[in-house]
Amino acid sequence: MIQRADAPVYLTTAEVARLMKVSRDTVQGWILHGYLPAVEVNVQGGKRAGKKHHFRVAQGDLETFIATRRTAGRCWARSTPRAARGPYRQLV
Repeated sequence: MIQRADAPVYLTTAEVARLMKVSRDTVQGWILHGYLPAVEVNVQGGKRAGKKHHFRVAQGDLETFIATRRTAGRCWARSTPRAARGPYRQLV
């Protein structure tokens, strides 16, 4: 196969997980929820076995994903008071 110089580089979910220091399940969650664009290259399994998705992520899409999630240095959960974070009940 001949590779073009301008062809995008595609990464597996395992490669993305290793680069981001997260699990492959986390990467697949980002993909399935639409946060990280990907190309589905194969689906294996039937109704009983459960579907196993195989994705490839363009390196440029991963760079965009990272750039759009940069923070100003503070985590949202730590900068927001507990009462404003959601419907948590305080145990007494």
